[in-house]
Amino acid sequence: MVKENPNGYILHSAEHLFARSLQNFGLKINITKADTFRADGKAFLLIKEHVSLTDIFKAEAKVNEIIPTNLRTSVETFKNLDEAIAAHKDLRFNEPRLKDKEHIRVVKLGDFDVCACKNEHVKISSEIVAFAIVGVSYLHGNTEVEFKASRDAIDYFADINDKAVDLGQEYNFKPPELSKAYKSLDKRLADALDELDKTFTLLLKQSENKFIDFGNIGISIFYKTINNFARDNPERAIILLSKNQLFAVRGANNKSDLKRLGEMLKEKKVFIGEVREDYLNGKVLDYPGANLVINEFSSLIL
Repeated sequence: MVKENPNGYILHSAEHLFARSLQNFGLKINITKADTFRADGKAFLLIKEHVSLTDIFKAEAKVNEIIPTNLRTSVETFKNLDEAIAAHKDLRFNEPRLKDKEHIRVVKLGDFDVCACKNEHVKISSEIVAFAIVGVSYLHGNTEVEFKASRDAIDYFADINDKAVDLGQEYNFKPPELSKAYKSLDKRLADALDELDKTFTLLLKQSENKFIDFGNIGISIFYKTINNFARDNPERAIILLSKNQLFAVRGANNKSDLKRLGEMLKEKKVFIGEVREDYLNGKVLDYPGANLVINEFSSLIL
């Protein structure tokens, strides 16, 4: 394996501490991929399960607590996986990859983590310096975590601190009050969205239109409202269009063939996205063209 990032071993050691921290919280997680040797210096961890943000940032804090304790790295080799497990009851390993392998390499980071791994690692945990979570995304039940280590992590934390100070100066509150200010703003936004949902639902109920053109207005904010409306009004079908997005959904009793509409849009090369008989969602490539196709189709909607 060619390790294009010369500091990838630092990131990989940090990943070991992070994964073990999550498991020490009692979480049953399966690491499906640890990508720490990228040429661009970025590092990602893919977890098969959904892991909450609370647990992720608790684990980040634990890693930064462990790093300066100078855990020393040691390596052992075993004939097979069974022998490695017998020697280390808490061994972390990817069984599908190692089940029939011979010569299992096991890396220990002090008494904190023991894992079957073929990659290079730091000699002592303090080489990692610092660890920072910089992004978390969820897809199909999986959790992808982007992280930094070493000086990059320190720079990231410093940048967050600078931005908190800037926000405090701009909006006249102290940085330690950032969480309180955010929660207040978040509640006001939630209240406003709730009122917007009620207004939009009323508009749908009173309107006979099946196709609504929003022009420059983003429509993603209405997805949940439209889905709820289709659920509560099973005879209806609604199509929403903006210059960038298309979203359509039908109720359970409506027979409109939205899949056919999607196929028509794709044939004209004006739309790309998810197409089902009861659901469309995607990017508009040609707004006037999409508008024309939908207008031609809308007369067929029951």
